[in-house]
Amino acid sequence: MQFFALMTAFCAMGFQLTLAQCITGLLGGAVLQYSLVIGLFIGSLGMGAATVAWKNYPRQYEILFAIECLLSWITPLIAIIIFKLDAHGLALLGATILSILGGFLSGMELPLLVSDAELSVNASTKIDETNQIQRLVGIDFLGTFAAAVAGPLVLFPLLNLTGTSAFLGILSAVAAGIPLRLILIKNNFSNKIKSLIFSMSLCNLIFSVGLFAERRSIAQWLSDQTFTAMSEED
Repeated sequence: MQFFALMTAFCAMGFQLTLAQCITGLLGGAVLQYSLVIGLFIGSLGMGAATVAWKNYPRQYEILFAIECLLSWITPLIAIIIFKLDAHGLALLGATILSILGGFLSGMELPLLVSDAELSVNASTKIDETNQIQRLVGIDFLGTFAAAVAGPLVLFPLLNLTGTSAFLGILSAVAAGIPLRLILIKNNFSNKIKSLIFSMSLCNLIFSVGLFAERRSIAQWLSDQTFTAMSEED
Protein backbone atom coordinates (compact mmCIF):
# COMPACT_ATOMS: atom_id res chain seq x y z
CA MET A 1 0.00 0.00 0.00
CA GLN A 2 3.03 2.29 0.03
CA PHE A 3 2.63 3.03 -3.68
CA PHE A 4 -1.02 3.86 -2.99
CA ALA A 5 0.04 6.32 -0.28
CA LEU A 6 2.48 7.98 -2.68
CA MET A 7 -0.11 8.38 -5.44
CA THR A 8 -2.87 9.67 -3.17
CA ALA A 9 -0.57 12.23 -1.55
CA PHE A 10 0.55 13.42 -4.99
CA CYS A 11 -3.07 13.75 -6.12
CA ALA A 12 -4.13 15.59 -2.96
CA MET A 13 -1.42 18.24 -3.34
CA GLY A 14 -2.07 18.47 -7.08
CA PHE A 15 -5.78 18.98 -6.35
CA GLN A 16 -4.98 21.97 -4.12
CA LEU A 17 -2.56 23.57 -6.56
CA THR A 18 -4.82 23.13 -9.59
CA LEU A 19 -7.82 24.57 -7.80
CA ALA A 20 -5.80 27.50 -6.44
CA GLN A 21 -4.34 28.23 -9.88
CA CYS A 22 -7.80 28.16 -11.48
CA ILE A 23 -9.29 30.61 -9.03
CA THR A 24 -6.22 32.86 -9.12
CA GLY A 25 -6.34 33.07 -12.92
CA LEU A 26 -9.96 34.18 -12.80
CA LEU A 27 -10.07 36.44 -9.75
CA GLY A 28 -6.45 37.53 -9.27
CA GLY A 29 -4.93 38.05 -5.85
CA ALA A 30 -2.62 35.05 -5.91
CA VAL A 31 -1.65 35.21 -2.23
CA LEU A 32 -5.25 35.52 -1.07
CA GLN A 33 -6.62 32.77 -3.34
CA TYR A 34 -3.82 30.31 -2.61
CA SER A 35 -4.14 30.96 1.12
CA LEU A 36 -7.90 30.46 1.00
CA VAL A 37 -7.84 27.25 -1.04
CA ILE A 38 -4.90 25.62 0.74
CA GLY A 39 -6.13 26.72 4.16
CA LEU A 40 -9.59 25.26 3.58
CA PHE A 41 -8.11 22.10 2.09
CA ILE A 42 -5.75 21.52 5.03
CA GLY A 43 -8.53 22.21 7.53
CA SER A 44 -10.72 19.69 5.72
CA LEU A 45 -7.85 17.19 5.74
CA GLY A 46 -7.98 17.42 9.50
CA MET A 47 -11.73 16.89 9.56
CA GLY A 48 -11.44 13.84 7.32
CA ALA A 49 -8.69 12.37 9.47
CA ALA A 50 -10.67 13.08 12.64
CA THR A 51 -13.70 11.32 11.18
CA VAL A 52 -11.67 8.13 10.80
CA ALA A 53 -10.30 8.52 14.34
CA TRP A 54 -13.76 9.01 15.87
CA LYS A 55 -15.34 6.04 14.17
CA ASN A 56 -13.89 2.61 13.62
CA TYR A 57 -14.21 1.55 9.97
CA PRO A 58 -13.88 -2.23 9.65
CA ARG A 59 -13.90 -2.19 5.83
CA GLN A 60 -10.97 0.11 5.04
CA TYR A 61 -10.38 -1.12 1.50
CA GLU A 62 -14.00 -0.58 0.46
CA ILE A 63 -13.94 2.98 1.81
CA LEU A 64 -10.60 3.74 0.14
CA PHE A 65 -11.95 2.41 -3.15
CA ALA A 66 -15.08 4.59 -2.85
CA ILE A 67 -12.97 7.66 -2.01
CA GLU A 68 -10.70 7.18 -5.02
CA CYS A 69 -13.68 6.65 -7.31
CA LEU A 70 -15.23 9.92 -6.13
CA LEU A 71 -11.96 11.80 -6.53
CA SER A 72 -11.41 10.31 -9.99
CA TRP A 73 -14.68 11.96 -11.06
CA ILE A 74 -14.30 15.26 -9.19
CA THR A 75 -10.64 16.02 -9.90
CA PRO A 76 -10.76 15.99 -13.74
CA LEU A 77 -13.64 18.48 -13.63
CA ILE A 78 -11.95 21.09 -11.41
CA ALA A 79 -11.15 23.55 -14.19
CA ILE A 80 -14.48 23.05 -15.97
CA ILE A 81 -16.50 23.56 -12.77
CA ILE A 82 -14.64 26.69 -11.72
CA PHE A 83 -14.68 28.32 -15.15
CA LYS A 84 -18.38 27.57 -15.66
CA LEU A 85 -19.28 28.88 -12.20
CA ASP A 86 -17.26 32.03 -12.86
CA ALA A 87 -19.72 32.93 -15.63
CA HIS A 88 -22.35 33.25 -12.88
CA GLY A 89 -20.07 34.93 -10.34
CA LEU A 90 -19.83 31.77 -8.24
CA ALA A 91 -16.22 30.75 -8.83
CA LEU A 92 -15.16 31.51 -5.26
CA LEU A 93 -18.08 29.57 -3.83
CA GLY A 94 -17.26 26.62 -6.08
CA ALA A 95 -13.60 26.72 -5.03
CA THR A 96 -14.64 26.75 -1.38
CA ILE A 97 -16.90 23.72 -1.78
CA LEU A 98 -14.32 21.79 -3.80
CA SER A 99 -11.58 22.60 -1.28
CA ILE A 100 -13.67 21.29 1.61
CA LEU A 101 -14.89 18.20 -0.26
CA GLY A 102 -11.50 17.29 -1.73
CA GLY A 103 -9.73 17.92 1.56
CA PHE A 104 -12.21 15.86 3.57
CA LEU A 105 -11.97 12.86 1.26
CA SER A 106 -8.18 13.08 1.00
CA GLY A 107 -7.89 13.44 4.77
CA MET A 108 -9.48 10.03 5.28
CA GLU A 109 -6.94 8.19 3.15
CA LEU A 110 -3.81 8.10 5.31
CA PRO A 111 -5.63 7.29 8.60
CA LEU A 112 -7.40 4.42 6.85
CA LEU A 113 -4.05 3.12 5.61
CA VAL A 114 -2.60 3.45 9.11
CA SER A 115 -5.61 1.65 10.55
CA ASP A 116 -5.05 -1.18 8.07
CA ALA A 117 -1.39 -1.36 9.10
CA GLU A 118 -2.44 -1.65 12.74
CA LEU A 119 -4.85 -4.49 11.97
CA SER A 120 -2.40 -6.38 9.78
CA VAL A 121 0.03 -7.11 12.62
CA ASN A 122 -0.36 -8.49 16.12
CA ALA A 123 0.98 -7.36 19.48
CA SER A 124 4.16 -9.40 19.14
CA THR A 125 5.22 -7.41 16.10
CA LYS A 126 4.66 -3.92 17.52
CA ILE A 127 7.99 -2.68 16.16
CA ASP A 128 7.08 -3.80 12.64
CA GLU A 129 3.76 -2.01 12.97
CA THR A 130 5.46 1.23 14.05
CA ASN A 131 7.97 1.02 11.19
CA GLN A 132 5.21 0.40 8.67
CA ILE A 133 3.22 3.41 9.88
CA GLN A 134 6.32 5.61 9.83
CA ARG A 135 7.05 4.52 6.25
CA LEU A 136 3.48 5.37 5.20
CA VAL A 137 3.73 8.84 6.74
CA GLY A 138 7.14 9.44 5.16
CA ILE A 139 5.93 8.33 1.73
CA ASP A 140 2.88 10.57 2.11
CA PHE A 141 5.16 13.57 2.67
CA LEU A 142 7.30 12.59 -0.33
CA GLY A 143 4.21 12.42 -2.55
CA THR A 144 3.14 15.86 -1.36
CA PHE A 145 6.60 17.28 -2.07
CA ALA A 146 6.69 15.70 -5.54
CA ALA A 147 3.36 17.30 -6.50
CA ALA A 148 4.40 20.68 -5.08
CA VAL A 149 7.44 20.65 -7.37
CA ALA A 150 5.92 18.96 -10.42
CA GLY A 151 2.75 21.04 -10.48
CA PRO A 152 4.11 24.52 -11.26
CA LEU A 153 7.31 23.38 -12.97
CA VAL A 154 6.09 20.52 -15.16
CA LEU A 155 2.36 19.84 -15.21
CA PHE A 156 0.92 23.34 -15.59
CA PRO A 157 3.34 24.42 -18.36
CA LEU A 158 3.01 21.18 -20.32
CA LEU A 159 -0.61 20.13 -19.80
CA ASN A 160 -2.45 23.37 -18.87
CA LEU A 161 -5.03 23.34 -16.06
CA THR A 162 -7.59 21.08 -17.73
CA GLY A 163 -4.89 18.58 -18.68
CA THR A 164 -3.39 18.64 -15.19
CA SER A 165 -6.74 18.02 -13.50
CA ALA A 166 -7.46 15.18 -15.95
CA PHE A 167 -4.01 13.69 -15.33
CA LEU A 168 -4.65 13.75 -11.57
CA GLY A 169 -7.99 12.07 -12.22
CA ILE A 170 -6.19 9.31 -14.09
CA LEU A 171 -3.85 8.79 -11.13
CA SER A 172 -6.82 8.61 -8.75
CA ALA A 173 -8.53 6.06 -11.01
CA VAL A 174 -5.35 3.97 -11.14
CA ALA A 175 -4.95 4.26 -7.37
CA ALA A 176 -8.51 2.95 -6.94
CA GLY A 177 -7.36 -0.28 -8.55
CA ILE A 178 -5.09 -1.08 -5.59
CA PRO A 179 -7.81 -1.36 -2.90
CA LEU A 180 -10.10 -2.88 -5.54
CA ARG A 181 -7.66 -5.76 -6.04
CA LEU A 182 -7.56 -6.38 -2.29
CA ILE A 183 -11.35 -6.21 -2.06
CA LEU A 184 -11.74 -8.85 -4.74
CA ILE A 185 -9.13 -11.08 -3.09
CA LYS A 186 -10.61 -10.86 0.40
CA ASN A 187 -14.27 -11.18 -0.56
CA ASN A 188 -15.90 -14.14 -2.22
CA PHE A 189 -17.97 -12.16 -4.69
CA SER A 190 -19.80 -13.75 -7.58
CA ASN A 191 -18.39 -13.19 -11.05
CA LYS A 192 -21.29 -10.86 -11.82
CA ILE A 193 -20.51 -8.61 -8.85
CA LYS A 194 -16.79 -8.66 -9.66
CA SER A 195 -17.51 -7.64 -13.26
CA LEU A 196 -19.77 -4.81 -12.09
CA ILE A 197 -17.20 -3.41 -9.68
CA PHE A 198 -14.39 -3.73 -12.22
CA SER A 199 -16.52 -2.04 -14.91
CA MET A 200 -17.21 0.89 -12.60
CA SER A 201 -13.51 1.32 -11.92
CA LEU A 202 -12.72 1.09 -15.63
CA CYS A 203 -15.34 3.75 -16.44
CA ASN A 204 -13.64 6.12 -14.00
CA LEU A 205 -10.34 5.64 -15.82
CA ILE A 206 -11.88 6.05 -19.30
CA PHE A 207 -13.62 9.25 -18.19
CA SER A 208 -10.35 10.85 -17.05
CA VAL A 209 -8.40 9.62 -20.07
CA GLY A 210 -11.07 11.07 -22.38
CA LEU A 211 -10.84 14.47 -20.74
CA PHE A 212 -7.05 14.32 -20.90
CA ALA A 213 -7.11 13.52 -24.61
CA GLU A 214 -9.39 16.50 -25.26
CA ARG A 215 -7.61 18.88 -22.87
CA ARG A 216 -6.69 21.43 -25.55
CA SER A 217 -10.20 21.53 -27.00
CA ILE A 218 -11.69 21.89 -23.52
CA ALA A 219 -9.23 24.64 -22.60
CA GLN A 220 -10.10 26.53 -25.79
CA TRP A 221 -13.82 26.08 -25.14
CA LEU A 222 -13.48 27.41 -21.58
CA SER A 223 -11.43 30.35 -22.82
CA ASP A 224 -14.09 31.20 -25.41
CA GLN A 225 -16.81 30.92 -22.79
CA THR A 226 -14.95 33.25 -20.45
CA PHE A 227 -14.28 35.78 -23.21
CA THR A 228 -17.95 35.73 -24.25
CA ALA A 229 -19.08 36.29 -20.67
CA MET A 230 -16.69 39.23 -20.26
CA SER A 231 -17.88 40.75 -23.56
CA GLU A 232 -21.51 40.51 -22.45
CA GLU A 233 -20.68 42.26 -19.16
CA ASP A 234 -19.03 45.14 -21.08
